Amino acid sequence: MRISKSQILALAEVRKFIDQEPSRRFSIRELVQHSGLSEDKLTRRFKELYQVSIYHHQLHVAMGYAAELLQQGELVKTVAITLGYKTPGNFSRAFYRVFQKYPSEIKPGA
Repeated sequence: MRISKSQILALAEVRKFIDQEPSRRFSIRELVQHSGLSEDKLTRRFKELYQVSIYHHQLHVAMGYAAELLQQGELVKTVAITLGYKTPGNFSRAFYRVFQKYPSEIKPGA
């Protein structure tokens, strides 16, 4: 299906919105309100345009931010809390799924 120019602009705005707040997880409802697109168009067109779901994009942005914090010397527990994880273990598993490394393997200054 073809993506219109206005949809491309709305999707780029959604991506920018997500990228600007890496520690926050936006609901689809929030992103629908921000974009002006329907939920179906937002989710389908986002994946079509960027080859990744909104969920996975948010996860990768958050984990990239986490890696930066860890390289700056932040503790794993602090980073987990910053990203809204209930336990460091849940955060560590999510981090591993993205980088195939555990947060404890990230060295400050690396």
